Amino acid sequence: MRVTAYAADVADAEAMRRVLKDIDENGHPLRGVVHAAMALDDAPLAELTAERMSDVLRPKIAGAHVLDTLTRGRPLDFFLCYSSTTAMVGNFKQSAYTAGNLYLEGLARLRRRHGEAALTLAWGAIGEIGYAARNDLLGSLHGLGIEPLAPHTALDHGRRLLGDDRPDAPAVVGVSRTDWSRAAVLLPLLRAPRLGDLVPPQVGNGEATREELLRRLSLMDEETALAHLVDQLTRLLAEVLHMDHEALEPHRRLDSYGMDSLMAAQVLVSLNQRYELDIPPMELLRSNGTIAEFARIVQLRLGLQVTAPPGASPGPGIPGPATASPSAAVESPATVPQPPAPAGPLPVPAQAGPDRSVTAGGAR
Repeated sequence: MRVTAYAADVADAEAMRRVLKDIDENGHPLRGVVHAAMALDDAPLAELTAERMSDVLRPKIAGAHVLDTLTRGRPLDFFLCYSSTTAMVGNFKQSAYTAGNLYLEGLARLRRRHGEAALTLAWGAIGEIGYAARNDLLGSLHGLGIEPLAPHTALDHGRRLLGDDRPDAPAVVGVSRTDWSRAAVLLPLLRAPRLGDLVPPQVGNGEATREELLRRLSLMDEETALAHLVDQLTRLLAEVLHMDHEALEPHRRLDSYGMDSLMAAQVLVSLNQRYELDIPPMELLRSNGTIAEFARIVQLRLGLQVTAPPGASPGPGIPGPATASPSAAVESPATVPQPPAPAGPLPVPAQAGPDRSVTAGGAR
């Protein structure tokens, strides 16, 4: 076997056209494509500039568009794209990355509709190798209920799915190992009807109930209850940050300690388990990033104080403006794009549809 490596920007149509021309001239016809390019720039959507979003979208969307355009009509055995669980469950700091993955899923459906080979795999966390392993994120993902797949297990699933030549084989398949009941604590979307079969009913863990914790806090005056919550949050954050709780300053911004979005997600999961609070990640960001201000938000959401801190949502028993029920969600029907022209604008593929399959414990 001979392996030839080419250095080229997958989103550069002319560069990729030269690569394909060289492959054709060497007498070995192109029989398959694997599109695994990505870039990350994690931040809330409101903080992203057009340039930052473009840097994340370009490898996924423009790269896939170039590969799709240049290989249409070729007798490929496979056209494989790598997506992520975020395409199904979202990530409040990865909106551009999520959008890019959804494009890859829509493109696979579009190619299938036109009789072209296509499969998009939405991967969960992969252990030992890859981005999550290189950046020491596997421990944080474990706290969210996301367990890494061994590389050989992931490849075995990929090999099996690539070999599925049934006419009705799904164009998009998720491959992950996830404790969905734990993940659903942070991601209310997982409790939506279309994903209900993934998430088992919640079960008790023997700890004090929310009512008991509220009873204890209600016996304290407001200042003492707030101090208690600050102490509890400090200890909780110390566990996540792997620090001594006495080293954390309640009025210091948490990002100065190196707290990232995955760590914040762990904190929100633990809060939900302890107090049965569904606090959106963006509300944590609006707390000015300090333990003291976040404790005030928790106190408000528990219905234990009257005056809300800036940016916080009212909790049980606290009057606030009428809003739409968070449990009422309306999903837009998938749309079907037109095939892209080689030199025209990028197509807009369909959003995630009912053909998404789940394997190895869940979809990514």
